[in-house]
Amino acid sequence: MTTINDINDLARILREQPEWVDTLRSLLLTQELLELPDRLADLVRVVEAMNQRLDRMEGRLDGMGVRLDEMGVLLDGMGVRLDSVEGRLGSLEGRFSNLEGNDYERRVRYRVLSRVQQYFGMPDAYLALTQNDPEARELSRAITHAIRNSVVSHDEVDDLHNTDIIISDPDNRHAAIEVSITASREDVERAQRRAETLGKATGGTTRAIVATVNLRDDVARQAEVAGVAVLVIPAT
Repeated sequence: MTTINDINDLARILREQPEWVDTLRSLLLTQELLELPDRLADLVRVVEAMNQRLDRMEGRLDGMGVRLDEMGVLLDGMGVRLDSVEGRLGSLEGRFSNLEGNDYERRVRYRVLSRVQQYFGMPDAYLALTQNDPEARELSRAITHAIRNSVVSHDEVDDLHNTDIIISDPDNRHAAIEVSITASREDVERAQRRAETLGKATGGTTRAIVATVNLRDDVARQAEVAGVAVLVIPAT
């Protein structure tokens, strides 16, 4: 019979009888604590499996990152190409608008002349300057004389020669006319400025006029305030 007097005797007996350890453990520990090592082992296995999956996902994400970078480069290139296409379309649109405007100016110039003769008391008026015809000799001489006498500057004359239509009559009366399919505030400003230059260059009376197909209300108000006449002439 084994006698246990103190804890040292118990420790000695357990070393001599290791099979007693499990019995003693079952008496002292709850079922949850007894199962804890197995659960920890299971948890370790789960964590290791998760780490392996995360490693595989990270590798895939790295691959996706490379692909996304490649896609970004491609998209950047497409953006440059789209900008180029848009720029070309804008240039073509601008050219088409210019051609359309030039065609309108060419087709309405005699109707503009007729309106000026009829409504502005200039029955003997003639086309002194257009962007398609030579400048009238009378106007050319007046401008040359004004430059020589420093009445107008070369810059003012350059601007004046960009006037779409200048109409004059034998009584030294003139009209500076801006032609635009859709009149803008800039058209009103140009007509007013060029009419003033024309008056200085010729020493005569001048009218600023805008000829257009489409007239917005704000442009009409601006023209009225500036004293610029507006002729609405259909394109057909």
